[in-house]
Amino acid sequence: MKPMKLFCLPYLIQKHILDSMDLQSIFLLSLCSKRMKNCIASRQTVRFNKIKYFHFQIRSMICIEAVYFDGTVEVIFEMYPTTSAVKRLCISSLIGLSYTKRAPKSTLTWRALIQHSKPFKILFGNEKEYRVDMFSRYDGDSIPRLHNIRSSCVWSYPTTTGKTVDSFCSESPNQDFFQVLSAINGQLDENSKLYGMKTIDVGEDNSGLVLDIIRRFTGTHAFLRTSELSNSDIIEFVNRWKSNEAFESLEVLVVRFNHQFNLSNRIEIENSIGIRELSSENNAPEFHYKRRYNLDPNDFFSHSFVSNSYVVRDHDQRVASVLLNEETFSIGIWNLTENEFLEKCLKS
Repeated sequence: MKPMKLFCLPYLIQKHILDSMDLQSIFLLSLCSKRMKNCIASRQTVRFNKIKYFHFQIRSMICIEAVYFDGTVEVIFEMYPTTSAVKRLCISSLIGLSYTKRAPKSTLTWRALIQHSKPFKILFGNEKEYRVDMFSRYDGDSIPRLHNIRSSCVWSYPTTTGKTVDSFCSESPNQDFFQVLSAINGQLDENSKLYGMKTIDVGEDNSGLVLDIIRRFTGTHAFLRTSELSNSDIIEFVNRWKSNEAFESLEVLVVRFNHQFNLSNRIEIENSIGIRELSSENNAPEFHYKRRYNLDPNDFFSHSFVSNSYVVRDHDQRVASVLLNEETFSIGIWNLTENEFLEKCLKS
C-alpha cells in the first residue's frame, strides 16, 4: 500500500483530513516541512480562530494546551521527565506515541520547550494570547526565555535571581500580569522590563528589590511585600506621584510589611507629603480594587480599604486615598478631582 500524499489531493479533501486530526497530530505534522506548515495554516484558519489562548504549564513536566472560546481544552504537546538511580529521561508524547532521551535534571525539558515553541508560534501565530504557569524545583537559571507572553506566574524553588527574572521579562515585556512567588536573590537591572508590567505581584521581602520596584514602576497595579520601608521611601514615592514626576498610570499600590511598621514619625510623613484629612462632615471613603491571583483575568478577588487621609496631584487635582498603618502602606487613585471627591464623601 502506497503512502497517501496530502499535497496531491484537492483542497477540500486536504481540509477535511486535517479537520479530522487532533491538535497534537496537526502540530507534529507541521514539523515535517515549511511547506506542510504553510498548508496547515491556510487550511485550518477557521479552527485556529476558535482558540482563545494557549496555556504553557511548566513544572517537572511540560504541557501546552489550547483553550477555546467555548471553554474546551485540547492538549498539543506533553513532556514528562522520569528519574532513576541510573539515568534521567524525558518522555514526550505526540499523537499517542512516546520517545525518550537522556537528560540532566530539567535541561532537556527547557530546551524542548524553547525548541518546540518556535514552530508552535509560527504555526498558530503570535497574535494569540499566551499564558505561562511555571514551577521549578531546580536552579532559577533554568527559567526558559519565551516570547510574547501575555501573563505569567513564576515560582522557582527555592530561589531565583534578579538576572534570571530580567532575562525572562526582556523576552516578553508589557505583560498584563506578572507574578513571582519565589525569593529573588540580587537586584533587578535599572531598566528591567518588570517595571513596565501592567500588574505585578511579587511575594518577595528583599527590601532593596522592593524599593527599586516602588521607584521605577510604570504599570497600574502593584502588590508587594517587604521587611523594611523607610519614612523617606514613602515620602519620595507620594511626592513623585503628586508632582507627576512618576507613576502617572498607577491605580493602586499595596505594600505589606512582614514586621510592624514604626509609626513614631507618622506626623513627619504626613507633613512631608501634604496629607489632607476629611472632616467630620464627610463619610470615610472606601477605595475598591481588584486583585488577580492567577493567570485568568476573570478570576480575581475584590478588596478595599477605608481611609480619611488623601493627597492631591498638582497638575490635574486627582485624589489618591492613603492608608499607612503597622501592617500596610496602600495608595489608591480615584478618577476624581478634589472637589468631586469631597462632594462624593459628603454625608447625605
